[in-house]
Amino acid sequence: MYGSDWPVCLVAGNYSMVKALVTDFISDLSQEQQNAIMGGNAAKFYNLK
Repeated sequence: MYGSDWPVCLVAGNYSMVKALVTDFISDLSQEQQNAIMGGNAAKFYNLK
């Protein structure tokens, strides 16, 4: 499950830079795994879907 240290991560860069770093880091995973990390797991955990 993706999470950030917002707004502290602004010290490292803006939102686009931080998101690009995360998506690059998980790019070797399947699309299904990436989707789970970037929101699917949270939606499932909190019964949002």
